[in-house]
This record gives sequence, structure tokens and C-alpha cells, in this order.
Amino acid sequence: MKGMIKKLLNTFTILAVVSVPFMQVRASEESSSTRVEAKNSYDEWDWWIFASEEYRLRTSKSSQPSQTGDALTSPAPASEDDHDMRLSLDTGFRDPSGHWGGEVSAGLWADLDGTGRDVERAGLVSMYDYEQPWWDVYTLQADYESDGVLGLARAGRQTSLFGLPATFDGATVLLNPSKPYLELFVFGGRSVHFFDVSDGLFEDWIASAGSVIRPLKWLKLELDYRFLKEDILLSDKETTDALMDHSYGLKAWVRHDDWFRANAYVRGLNDSVSHAGAAALFEHTGLDLGADLGLDTQVTGLREINESQDAYFVLLGQSLPSIRWILDVWKIFDHESAEYGLHAGWKARNLLDDNDAPFNRNTSKVYLLFTVNDFLTKGPYFSASVEDHFVLSEWETTGEHTLTAGGSAGYEYKRAKVEAGTYYHQYKYDYYVDVLELEDVRTYYGLMSYRILDWLKLKAGYEVEIMDRDVHTVTLTLSQMY
Repeated sequence: MKGMIKKLLNTFTILAVVSVPFMQVRASEESSSTRVEAKNSYDEWDWWIFASEEYRLRTSKSSQPSQTGDALTSPAPASEDDHDMRLSLDTGFRDPSGHWGGEVSAGLWADLDGTGRDVERAGLVSMYDYEQPWWDVYTLQADYESDGVLGLARAGRQTSLFGLPATFDGATVLLNPSKPYLELFVFGGRSVHFFDVSDGLFEDWIASAGSVIRPLKWLKLELDYRFLKEDILLSDKETTDALMDHSYGLKAWVRHDDWFRANAYVRGLNDSVSHAGAAALFEHTGLDLGADLGLDTQVTGLREINESQDAYFVLLGQSLPSIRWILDVWKIFDHESAEYGLHAGWKARNLLDDNDAPFNRNTSKVYLLFTVNDFLTKGPYFSASVEDHFVLSEWETTGEHTLTAGGSAGYEYKRAKVEAGTYYHQYKYDYYVDVLELEDVRTYYGLMSYRILDWLKLKAGYEVEIMDRDVHTVTLTLSQMY
């Protein structure tokens, strides 16, 4: 315990030192006597900077039985730690005309243990645990926007604006030949996978084209086509082969006044339909009553195919055909003592053709959630939930029902916030070096934050996951925002 406290104190000192340059920059930009003038001189520019420095300690404690001959001895406790530091930066700007802009988003991780990924630590080792610091650039783009025919021209590392999400190094062009009724887009470049293990740099490519049509004020249609080329390792782990996919989709959005919004989509992959789904939101503001409905169907099994569009696809396993849905009905009650909320719903995932398997589970739960905001005075809030977990197979319940409860309590006012609570996962997945499927996980957490200055915030958090082993996580974060 003394060693842990010393480590936390040393890390807090590191966080304070790291934040000093940001403090000095702020102080050098404007003194108290010239703050208004300096601010006005920058009013025509839209710019922002957000930086954070986070220390994370994860400790795994478990009781593993040891075997001697044919007899099992008493469980021997095992404890393993992992200490990491993360620095993140998000910054961007737009010029006074509103046409030119840019954005940068990056992260850096340092393994404070110095042991890297070669040491087994009960699932604590992450993708960033290397002997040397690991850094990634998520966004590095510059763009031009206008209300003319050329609506957008963007170059650099970016995320796709149309179709399925994808990260790539390349360019995007959006044309408005008949705004707002018709938009045409094209984008493409080198697709980015942050944890790709292949040696080649320019082996993966993406290209897409499509249009957005607004035939009516309340209706929007998006049609897109996407080509993907990926070099993948074959079973011998020495040779590669080119995997080429043709993906296409149609999506529609409908909106009626402020009380109804809906969308529906269908996607194809090569010569078959891969996904289809719909969602709707009903909301009556006068009655503070509403309902959310969602339905998503994955028609075909996916592994390398189509997962290649995900920036983290190498962490994903086989995804079997399934259907997922959610129904949530809510009501808000305004009272002089507080604002009360009530949610009731059903959330489920069911395989279409295959049996239940790891990372592809039949899950279903019905739940009731009760919330309270600003109880008696501004700041206090509470929540309590009850969930019934069960397995739905061929539209019939099988196995036992698992009844769980959760809740939270907190206080948020002005610069300070504190919160504590608990929640339950029937299944939980940890995407670290070894992908783990965790079952029957109960989590308890606590957090507090305080805005020291308008631009400087301190946050501390703790959680413990109780399962086949107990995993304790402590985080300390300093963040700066300008």
C-alpha cells in the first residue's frame, strides 16, 4: 500500500509538471489587464485546444488453485499491477471567413512499468504496453468549406462522412450542384488500421462515391458505393493475398415536426445483403413522454470481410448473423421537489442461424430505470435500476433468469462533481493483447472532479470489477481547455 501511495504521489507531481507549459502559454497570452483586448483581437478566429494527462493504475487480484500431484492445495493469491500514462491533444482552427480550417487529434501512451508486453499480467496488458512510448495520430486534416458548388474539400487523415465509419489518409470532395436538394461526394485514400501488424505501408486502399438527395423537406436519402482492397496474411503467415470488397448502401431519414424522427438502411457486400435496420424516436414535449425503437440485422457472417473498414478490425473476432433490438419508453415528471424520470425497456441480441458461442451470445434483458435530478436543491441526483437477464432462443426463453440491480448517487454544482454507483454486465469484452470474454461482471465505481480554473480541471476515478478475479482501476487526470 505504501508503494502504491508513493507511486500515486509521484504521478500527481508528473501531471502537475506536464500541465505547466499549458499554464505558461495561457499566462503569456494575456495578463489580467489586457485579457479583454486580447480576447477581442482573436474573436474573428475560431480555435480550440484540449489537452489531458492521465495516469492509470490497474491491479488484478485473484485466487488461483495450485496443484501438487493429484491433490489441490488451498488457493494461492496472485496480484499483478500495470501502470500507464496517457497524453492526448485535440486542437483545431477556422479562419475569419469560415472557409479554411484544420484539426489535429493525437495520443501518446507510456508504459511506466518498463516491462512492455512480454510479461503476462492477467489480462492487464494493453495494446500500448511497449518498452518505448507508443503514439497515434487519429486526425490530421485541413479543409475548405463554402456555400457554393464546392461544398467541402478535405485532405489528410480523416474519418468518412458517409456510409460506414472508416479512417483513411486521403481526400474528400463534396459538391452541391443543386443545394439543398442534391449533394455529390467522393473520397478515398490509404485505409488506416491503428493496430495493423502487416509490414506494408500502402497495401490497403479505400474509395467511395455517392449522393445525398432531399426530394422533400422531411425526407433525406443517402446512396453510397465503396471499394476496399486489403492485403491479408494467408494461413502460412508468410505470404499475402489481396482481398477486394464492394460495399453499397441506401439510408433514409424522415422527420415530422418535432415529435417524430426515423431512419432506415440496407447495406450490401459483394453479391449479398449484409445489414439492414431501422430506428424511430417518438417524443411529446408537452407530456414529457417518449419512446425509442431500434432494430439492426446482420444477415451474413463477417470476419476479415467488411471488418476491414473498422480502424481496430484486427481486434475483432468472427461476427455471426444476428438481430438486435431495443425498445425504451420514458416519462418525465416535473415536481417542485425534483425532476423525476422513469424508463422501461427491452434490449436483446439473438443469433439467426448459429448456436450460442463465445463473443456471439444470445442475450436479452428487460429493465426499469428510475432517475431523480436536482433533489430538493440544485445539484443532487440519483438513479436506481432493476434488470432481468435471460436467454432468448427461437423466440422462447431458456435457462434461468438473473435479476440484478444497479444505481448511482452524485452531486454536481458549479465547479465540483462527485458520483458513486454500481452496474452489472452479463458479458463484457476486454480488447487488450488477448481478447477476453468476461461473464457475470459486477462493477463498483466512484469519481470526483473539480475545475480549478476556467481552463484547468482535475479528475480522479476508481472502479473495481468483480468476476473470476478482481480488477481495481485508479485514474488521475489533468485536462486543459482553451
